[in-house]
Amino acid sequence: MPEELWIEILQDLPRETLQNVALSHRTLRRISRPFLFITFVFHPYAVPHIPRNVDCVRWPEADEPLLFSQEVQDRELERLNFWSSSEIAPLVRTCRLIPVLGGGAWGAENEPDVATALLAAFFERLPRFTSIQYFHAYMVRFTQTGLVNLCLLPALSRLEIVLGMMVEPIDCSSLHLGRVTSFRLQHARHSSPNVVDSWMRFLSNQRVEMYLGFGPRLFADTARNIPPFPHALRVGDRLRPLNASPVLPILSKFMGVEVFVMEGSWSVSDHVPSGFSHFLPMLKEYAGPQDMLPILMSRPTLSHITVDWISWPWTMETLRASQPFNGVVSLTANSSRMNSTEFRFLFKIFPFLSVLSLNVAHAQRDSPNLLRKAFLENITIISTSLEFLSIRWKHSEAEDSSSSDSEDHASTSDDGTGKSRHIVELRALVARCPALTSVWIENHDFLFRWHRLSDGTVDEPTVLDAGEFINRASLG
Repeated sequence: MPEELWIEILQDLPRETLQNVALSHRTLRRISRPFLFITFVFHPYAVPHIPRNVDCVRWPEADEPLLFSQEVQDRELERLNFWSSSEIAPLVRTCRLIPVLGGGAWGAENEPDVATALLAAFFERLPRFTSIQYFHAYMVRFTQTGLVNLCLLPALSRLEIVLGMMVEPIDCSSLHLGRVTSFRLQHARHSSPNVVDSWMRFLSNQRVEMYLGFGPRLFADTARNIPPFPHALRVGDRLRPLNASPVLPILSKFMGVEVFVMEGSWSVSDHVPSGFSHFLPMLKEYAGPQDMLPILMSRPTLSHITVDWISWPWTMETLRASQPFNGVVSLTANSSRMNSTEFRFLFKIFPFLSVLSLNVAHAQRDSPNLLRKAFLENITIISTSLEFLSIRWKHSEAEDSSSSDSEDHASTSDDGTGKSRHIVELRALVARCPALTSVWIENHDFLFRWHRLSDGTVDEPTVLDAGEFINRASLG
């Protein structure tokens, strides 16, 4: 078998399997060896905090590291010497610098004012890892040497810093992460803005994707100090705690951003001030809370919208005076229950959708036929440029408690005779939209799935009977 084919097979195998492969044959050992050392994880010390979710940043940073026992330090230093050797270090593509959380099993003790020898040794050897592309540091205490050597890594393109500290005065004048194209920075809400400011200044003049996650006050403080990032194409913000107004000023630093992702939501009382309407003038794609839509919808460049939850009564009230957003071609959302009026508003405010994907909440008492009817009554105004359509109704307890007794919301006992008619109407939609490649319309007793295969033929397994629907679902 050609060696190139073996490489394609081996590169995606888990480490345990690779180890077994390497032991099976001399040739396979040589081919698989580089893949065994792609990822290096090093633990320089322990920290006393054990957060429930290490992806979050709500816990305070450790004041001092917990140093390992001498036996553990010797063992880890020997391991570092192996990984930083001239034969192994060039093979490493991913490096994770992560303290041990808790540290009890490692014999860790709190020894204030004692230098962290393992971390210093790691930073000194860092230049040997000439092929590192992704570097992740979690609760790491950076020194001048560490930052200088990090900036010198020739292949580094992705950098993630979570709760990084700078424990000595840093001369940042000559430090630059010029090769980094993806940067992720997360900090606790009480962190010093100077630390965040320094990290962001390391990469101010290049094309880069940024993900920023820290408390609103830190966002606001940072926005006053950091330089503009005119070449940033994608920015993600994570709100902690979840309120918007203090966060928004930082967006003025990213005038060239085309993709903006915001995680979190906020109380409706924390409205988005109209003064931010000029931010992100080049925006093409937005993913995040619906609350940002009023100031982003005016962007003529905006074409793709993804929202975690959209309330149609709120949306209709907020956007009722707006002109149709002709540039928006894709909408993906989890949605509140929709009646016929709300579907009509959707198709009129976004008249040129090519992609529509909705998960629509409904109450237990809602008639499946009436839910579908609310949509199907409006399909004649759907754009003929539609390429992908998915609407799935899902039961929501929240809708149970809020459902009204109006005719459009009331439960109706029907005999299912509307199902066949709905199939006919959906096939008419398919015939009217020549660009369509996929349709999925589903609620608990009905499924219409239509897909155009690459050779032009059509696959349409339609289910009308609730029992058959359940059986097919159980079969996967």
